Amino acid sequence: MTIEPEHKEPGGYDPGYRACDCFWGKEAGRLVREWVSQHGRDLPSLRVLDAGAGEGKNAALLAAGGAAVTAVELSAQAIRNGRRAFPEADTVDWRQGDIRDLSFPDGAFDLVVAYGLLHCLEDRGDVETTVQRLQRATAPGGCHLVVTFNNRLPPADEAHPGFSPCLLPHDAYLGMYRAWHCEHATDEDLQERHPDTCVEHKHSITRLTARKPNEH
Repeated sequence: MTIEPEHKEPGGYDPGYRACDCFWGKEAGRLVREWVSQHGRDLPSLRVLDAGAGEGKNAALLAAGGAAVTAVELSAQAIRNGRRAFPEADTVDWRQGDIRDLSFPDGAFDLVVAYGLLHCLEDRGDVETTVQRLQRATAPGGCHLVVTFNNRLPPADEAHPGFSPCLLPHDAYLGMYRAWHCEHATDEDLQERHPDTCVEHKHSITRLTARKPNEH
C-alpha cells in the first residue's frame, strides 16, 4: 500500500496536544469500544485505517486485539503524545499527514475509523469528497465508524479557541452512507471539558456505524 503524505500545519487541537501529555485520555471512544465488544474476535484478520487518529487511543485498542492498524494523523505532537501514552501499541503503523492528501488502493481496509475527523475539514464538499475516498478504500463488507460534530448544537467559542469546525446536519452524514447498510446512527448531546481550557461545553454528535455492501 502506497501512502505519500504531504505535511501541513496541524489543526485546531494542536495547542491541547502541546499542553497535555494525553489530551484525549486513554480510553477508546464509545463507538469503537462497542464495535470491539461485538466483533473483537475478528480483529486479528482485519486491516484498519484510523483516519485522524489523534493520540491513538482507538488505534491502540484495535491493535491490542490483533488488527493491522494504520493510524494517520496531521499533528506531529499528537503522534509523539500517542507513542508515549501507548508504548505497548508498537505494531501501530503511524503516518503523519493530511488524510486528504493520501492515496489508498481500492479495498485496502476492512475497517475505517473516522473519529473526530470530518468536522476538522473545510466545508461540505471537502467532507463528502473525503468520505467518498475512504469508502473506495474500504473492502466490500467492510465497516466505517464515524463520530463527528453536527450543526444542531454549535460548540462554545471559548472551549475551542481559534477552531472553527465544519458543522453539517446529522442527516447529511446519513445521506453520505445511503448506499451502505447503516447499523447504528444517533444524534446525541455530549458534555465535556478539555484539560487545557477546563471549559464545560456541549456538542451535538453524530455517531454512525455503516457497512459497505458486498459485491455481487
